[in-house]
Amino acid sequence: NLESLNDLKNAEERLKICEDGLKRCYGSDLSRLMTIKSDMVNKYTPIFVRLNLLKAILKYYRGKKNETRQFLDTAMQEMKKILVDDDKVAQD
Repeated sequence: NLESLNDLKNAEERLKICEDGLKRCYGSDLSRLMTIKSDMVNKYTPIFVRLNLLKAILKYYRGKKNETRQFLDTAMQEMKKILVDDDKVAQD
């Protein structure tokens, strides 16, 4: 429950379980998925963006500002990979 700060105590453990599962399925930085089917990478990148945003939120509430910034930067880098250029969309 994202509305309750009491749920943060096991959030890190839950996020770690999710991250391990995602890396096992898709590889680190979606490398395994790229090998199998490169056109699917953009479909699954948002999952990693969300994971890094959730990790940033957790670190923020735990007062770890440097780690918060690292996860936000990682999320932004991943998000840039899937951003759609408005000008290109308008041309079509």
